[in-house]
Amino acid sequence: MFPDGRPGFGLVLLRLYLVLSLLTVFGSAPGVGAGVALGLLTAGLLLGLLVQVLAAIFAIGSVWLAAQLGMPWAQALPVLLVSLAVLGLGPGAYSLDARLFGRRVVTERRPPAP
Repeated sequence: MFPDGRPGFGLVLLRLYLVLSLLTVFGSAPGVGAGVALGLLTAGLLLGLLVQVLAAIFAIGSVWLAAQLGMPWAQALPVLLVSLAVLGLGPGAYSLDARLFGRRVVTERRPPAP
């Protein structure tokens, strides 16, 4: 669930890319509240806290903000695609999620056959 080594480092780089692209593409969103919310959400993503929830928020938010700001889709598309990639892959071992929830395998116990 939380890959380490090279795949884990790759997930850190993917999260970093997503944060930087969000700040550059949508950093000019109107309003102080939007800037503060974007800052808090990107800090959570960078630290690896609730990564899959934040990635889903960013995927939906990138489409919504691109439509609201009248931004070309070529600018918003990388943010959407990387958000979906992070959503599918998860946080990795180098995140707060891995520290909070731990690396464990859940197995199902089956009753003995009759």
